Formats: sequence, C-alpha cells, structure tokens
Amino acid sequence: MIHNAIILRTGDGLTLTSSTDERNQDNVQDGHKKYLKLLAKNLKKLDNKCFINLGPSNLYFIKNLDMMTYIAIIDVRYPTTLAICFLKEIQNEFSGKYDAREIAKMKRPYSCIEFNDDILKMIKRYNRPQSLTTRIDLQEVNKDLQGDPLKQLTLSDLEPKPVVLHNSHKYNHGSTMKPSENLYAGVGPLSRMECLHWYHYIILVFSILTGLLSGFRWFEYDSSDDEDSLFPYIFALHFLSSFIQVSFFFYLISFHLK
Repeated sequence: MIHNAIILRTGDGLTLTSSTDERNQDNVQDGHKKYLKLLAKNLKKLDNKCFINLGPSNLYFIKNLDMMTYIAIIDVRYPTTLAICFLKEIQNEFSGKYDAREIAKMKRPYSCIEFNDDILKMIKRYNRPQSLTTRIDLQEVNKDLQGDPLKQLTLSDLEPKPVVLHNSHKYNHGSTMKPSENLYAGVGPLSRMECLHWYHYIILVFSILTGLLSGFRWFEYDSSDDEDSLFPYIFALHFLSSFIQVSFFFYLISFHLK
C-alpha cells in the first residue's frame, strides 16, 4: 500500500505538495517527518534513484534532472517495480502540468497544493494493483532497474557526521566531561603552537644584549662633537628594533603559558 507521496524542489528541499492516505495520515506524519526533513537537506548529494527502509515501510525517491524529487512512502511488501512506476507517473503528470521556470520562482511551501487531487487518484489506482492500468511500461521499468538498480541508503547516510577533535583532547580520569563530549564537541580540529626551542632563547639573549649596547651608545654619545652625524639615529633605531623583538618574544611566551 502507498501511504504518502511528496514532491520537493531538489535545490533547496522546498515542499511543493504532499498527499497522504487519510487512514494513515497521523502515523505517517509523526513517524516519518524526521526522515523527510533529513532527506530534504541532503537531496543534492544523493543519487537519482534510492530507497530507505523505515521498518514496515520503504521510502522511495527519484530525482528529475536535479530539479524535482518525487518521494513515496510505501509498505515493504509492495512491489518495487510498481513503486517506481508510481513515482514516474507522478513525475510525468507534474512536469506536464507545471513549467520548470514557474517552479523555480516559487518561494512558499505547498505552492502546488492543487496537484494533491491528482496524486490521490494515482494512489487509489496503485493501491489496487490487481486492476491497475498504468501509463508506464512495466517491462521498461524492470529492464531499467536491472541495469541501474536502486541504491539502498541507511538513516546514517542522512544524519550529520560528528567532527572529531584533535588527539590532544583525550579523555583523562580527572576530567568531569565524558569521552564522547571531549571527542565530538566542537567544529573542527584545534590548532597547536609549537614549543619554543633552545635557539629561540639564544636569539632572545642576543637581542637583549644588542639592545642594551645600542642604548648605552645612544645615551653616552656626545652630539657636540659632530652635529650632522647620523649615529644617534642609528643607535636609536637599533635599540627600538631590539626592544620590539624582545617584546614579541615575550608575547609568544604568554600564549604558551595560557
């Protein structure tokens, strides 16, 4: 039995119409709403023909030129060939009734709600397969499924994947946070600064000594000997450069201590 049929716009997952068998409306809406929302968010990256097992029901969908997606929730005992025929017939009827440019401009959900009556008529016909007269060639659909079978998806294919943090965030016995919270809390790997090496400290010492010598020369220089000399400015510039290097070095050290 076919329970529900939904038509979505593939690009943004906008629901254009949705028709539900009245006898199963509450069950379908409450039980499958979560999976339909997940599917709508992931349509663009999924294959053109897939199905997902939802326990007693299967969710089938086909995509048309990356423009529209036709979905049906059907009992697992229902023949797969007829399920695809049902979706293809909806596809043909819908594409014949609505222009692609008109669909692209739609901004509100259920803009094609009037198409529900057509879907309900098709659901009633396909729910009586013994007397079914379909407009789709069953042999052609069977041949197509043999050459290009439906891809089976799982619910994990639709759910967002957790992001694992850097190995430095390992769980330890003193932490009050659970291991799962340590590993999956965040949006990406944390960056680590490299440790300071011995040659960094040597550079620091020489920078300090150079700055001190330049400072002494600057303060002790007698400008009366040569008023046009550039040495005072050179000493001052050298002292300022050394001061900036030392300040930057201590700035880096403060990051490592945090």
